[in-house]
Amino acid sequence: MNEPESQGRQEARGRLKGSPVIRSLAARVAVVPLAELAGADGTPRPWFTAGASDAFAAARARNPGDHLGEPSPAGAPEYNGLVAEAVLACRAEIRAAVASLTVPPGISPESAEVTGVLIWMEPGALEAVAGSPQAILLCDGCYQAATGLIAECADGCPRDLYHAGLCLRDGPDDCQWCGQADRLREVPRSRITRLLPVVGEEDGSLWWLRFTDGAQGRYRSRQEAWDAWHAGAPVVEGGDRP
Repeated sequence: MNEPESQGRQEARGRLKGSPVIRSLAARVAVVPLAELAGADGTPRPWFTAGASDAFAAARARNPGDHLGEPSPAGAPEYNGLVAEAVLACRAEIRAAVASLTVPPGISPESAEVTGVLIWMEPGALEAVAGSPQAILLCDGCYQAATGLIAECADGCPRDLYHAGLCLRDGPDDCQWCGQADRLREVPRSRITRLLPVVGEEDGSLWWLRFTDGAQGRYRSRQEAWDAWHAGAPVVEGGDRP
């Protein structure tokens, strides 16, 4: 492949990466080990290339007016390869974003620690990270616990003090990490100073705040675990989990 072709392929892959469909597909395979999806040189495995192309084509069929600037006709070998490459590139961004929020610096985004976080992430949180890997919308509780800063309305906010959602523009009402409906603020990854936990159920009906260096609990419900994280409250009912 000569240099102009290589540059053109990179540009085509970049256009595909901007597709919400590609990011959704990447979120779905984020937890899958990279070695199962691609060879040692990063080339997508044939089964993954075919599957990604089929899933992308099916999504396109459901939304026929959205052409997404695809670089070549559906079904062409180059096109199939580009879809898989774009999904893998987005998957890498997702895992890097999750790693920056949840594990100490120096741990690889492809590590077992990051995979463990992905397994326990709240419904919707992974899709949110996939859609905006550089920043995240956090509720007051997650914002204060993760940054150490006081959660306040943005200057000029015209809404009620206890409103849900963003202060100055329309958007979702639910925190993109814990899922709670609350006042939100957009927080760049670089502003997170305390690693975020995930919540998981074990031992039947007991819940734990799970960090990469251990877990805390036991809590009687998922919400109680998140409330403890938000408040920085002492661990209840059993102390630190061994």
